[in-house]
Amino acid sequence: SKTSQLADLMRNTGSLIAFERDPKRCTTLVDLTTRNGVKNISVRNENFLDVKWSTDRLLAKTKYILVDPSCSGTGIQSRVDDVLLSHLKTDGDKQVAARLRSLAGFQFKI
Repeated sequence: SKTSQLADLMRNTGSLIAFERDPKRCTTLVDLTTRNGVKNISVRNENFLDVKWSTDRLLAKTKYILVDPSCSGTGIQSRVDDVLLSHLKTDGDKQVAARLRSLAGFQFKI
């Protein structure tokens, strides 16, 4: 996982805090980082946009933030749409546009 790679770049030192708002993905993240021997991590099952950074003692000392936002899905999804949904091209285009608007809104927040 990218989180394990980041821990490796940090040489498993310092403090790495990972946020995952989806409970199932959070469990997977914990499993993967544990399996990969990551020791410097705290995994939080919450939306980092809702965190009170100034009142959380650990987070108030944060020096760097790396954000790995959800992708738009336009690359692979567009190819799948072309093959499987070619007869619904107009609806497919609307779905892609909706995904991009949603991603743009999220990027604006962060």
